[in-house]
Amino acid sequence: MDSSLFGDVENNKNFTKNLNRTLEEAGKNAIQMWWAEIKTYGPIDQIQNIFYTHLGISSFAKVASDLTKGVGCSIVHCGSSINVVCHYATTLKNAVKLYNCGPYCKQCAGGLTSCVNGLCPATDGQCPASTAATIAAANTMCTNNIAMSDPLRTALLDKHNTLRSALATYTVPNGQTGKMLRRASKMPTLTYNCDLEKTAYEHALKCDQMGITSPDRLTENSHGFTITNKALTEAAKEAADSWWSEITALAAGIDQIQNLFYTHLGISSFAKMASDLTTQVGCGVAKCDSVINVVCHYNTTLANAVVLYKIGPSCNRCPQGQTGCINGLCPAE
Repeated sequence: MDSSLFGDVENNKNFTKNLNRTLEEAGKNAIQMWWAEIKTYGPIDQIQNIFYTHLGISSFAKVASDLTKGVGCSIVHCGSSINVVCHYATTLKNAVKLYNCGPYCKQCAGGLTSCVNGLCPATDGQCPASTAATIAAANTMCTNNIAMSDPLRTALLDKHNTLRSALATYTVPNGQTGKMLRRASKMPTLTYNCDLEKTAYEHALKCDQMGITSPDRLTENSHGFTITNKALTEAAKEAADSWWSEITALAAGIDQIQNLFYTHLGISSFAKMASDLTTQVGCGVAKCDSVINVVCHYNTTLANAVVLYKIGPSCNRCPQGQTGCINGLCPAE
């Protein structure tokens, strides 16, 4: 697989081992390997933050550059190999700035109010959201609930773990203080729980009678949309972003000397997702006549006045140590 024709805009990875991995796993593994270049060949000089092709971080740079605006990928199983290829809409070149440094979101066109988890909103090039599935989606994870689909479950699970990974690796703002939340040293990868999905979906089916989850209810997050032409996967991801954004909206951030969680702080939805006491999640997404409800239930022992998560170097307190730790997350318990 020769990338010479598309080197400036392409990342590729060829797997010849562990060919029993799913295509989704291969895609995730490839992205992790491209991103890991900065750990292998970094750090880089950030006084001017200039990217050079000789640094050995070209794959990382295409993903990390703020000149990269879009991506499209393909994964193909070729008998004796699995090929993962991503092409990028980017103007990144040798000897140009990798990205503009400064307080997160400060240079977003829409300002801080448009920013979610440190990312400015996309402006163009997005595929139109489908409002109705024309082919029945796979349902192998929780076969007793035909109302949900594996792609929807996976989207919600991946979204949770991506956000937890950001926390573990020091990339989540502590409110509007200009500082980042301290790293998590024992953040487990969440797994999906079908029993939790069942109770979450039952609540989502209450439609416009669902109500708002109390801050004291530390096993549930919920969000209702009155725009009903959203794709369900889009609604699910937006709901997760809205729960997580509680921390970035907090003017003074949280005190991390002891890193205690209190229900009066107004971050209960975020805390359920961010706590290292949370180990499983199951979600229900219901489309009603006038609303789309997204509900997630959590297996957690989080309570008022307990430590939100253990602070320290990423993965330092994982039960298996650094072994099996990926992107700051310990292997699932």
